[in-house]
Amino acid sequence: MALGTGPLGYGDPDEAEDPPEDAQLLSTWVSPATKQYEIDPVRGSLAEVSPVRGRVIYCLTQRLGSSALLPDDGVEYPKRVDDVFVATVQSRVRAALRQLTDVERVMRIEAIIVEEAGRRSRFLIHYTDLTTGAHEALRF
Repeated sequence: MALGTGPLGYGDPDEAEDPPEDAQLLSTWVSPATKQYEIDPVRGSLAEVSPVRGRVIYCLTQRLGSSALLPDDGVEYPKRVDDVFVATVQSRVRAALRQLTDVERVMRIEAIIVEEAGRRSRFLIHYTDLTTGAHEALRF
């Protein structure tokens, strides 16, 4: 039995039990609108979402090229609203989610809807989380 010190004091690294096999690991919920963590009103802790939904939120709220470590992550939304605006948004969102849809195959996009085009554009994506089978919608 190894005994060590750490930032939380003395402890044996073998004391912790393995998580149960059926435990679902969740991602921390970050609001797409405010870009802030949210508190679960029932439990009083940080709210959580499924890993696929968390990654979809990340991909759609990240500006393409804004991350020095992952410059290919994110979406570059069009700056002009013209006759190809809807098609451009749809193709760029599909490109941003290609890792999840084509490589890992953990989600399937059902529809990408432009609800409001203009200065404050709003979009809605309907998709199926293939890890849980749940049909989900996300406004961004």
